[in-house]
Amino acid sequence: MAIAEIHEPLFAENNIRIQVLVGRPKKIAALMAMGISGVVGSDKLDVALYIDDTDEIFGGVHVKASLAERISDDVPCSREMMQNGFFSPLWTLDVKSFPPPHPDPLVNRGELGSPTAPSEKRGYVEKHGSFDHLFSANARSMPSSGTTPSGKRVMRLNLATQPNLFAQEVIARAKLFKEQGRAAAPPPPVTPSDR
Repeated sequence: MAIAEIHEPLFAENNIRIQVLVGRPKKIAALMAMGISGVVGSDKLDVALYIDDTDEIFGGVHVKASLAERISDDVPCSREMMQNGFFSPLWTLDVKSFPPPHPDPLVNRGELGSPTAPSEKRGYVEKHGSFDHLFSANARSMPSSGTTPSGKRVMRLNLATQPNLFAQEVIARAKLFKEQGRAAAPPPPVTPSDR
């Protein structure tokens, strides 16, 4: 998986291991290590993040090629992870193109909308805080501007530059976990309008 290949060398220098969770047993083991295996479905986490020398899990990444992959299904797992102090970002290529007769046919603009005209999917992060930020590798994704209602942000990545924003955040969360035993604050409470 590209997310691991791109970041492994830098993470290794920082005593972080990124592991793609291929197969149900690995996914269940990661969820068990976070104490949430009986609470969420085993297919709702794609990548785990560990402190390498202690083998302690400090988070996991929800990876989507396209946001059409039903990110709403990952929300319960992400919120449980954050509630229990684990880092839980969403990482996407945001690869949705719109066919003709769209004004810009076949241009990949993604599905996030903009800060001024947000899509529902952007709301999962900026409004509801259901993930510890959304990192998009689509150069056309519009990043968050200013402060968001949840404090969580959409960030556009430049994968050619390391450490990119995702790598910087992972390294900071690993440090936080080592210092405080938590890599995330609990998510904002769910309100009736969030459902």
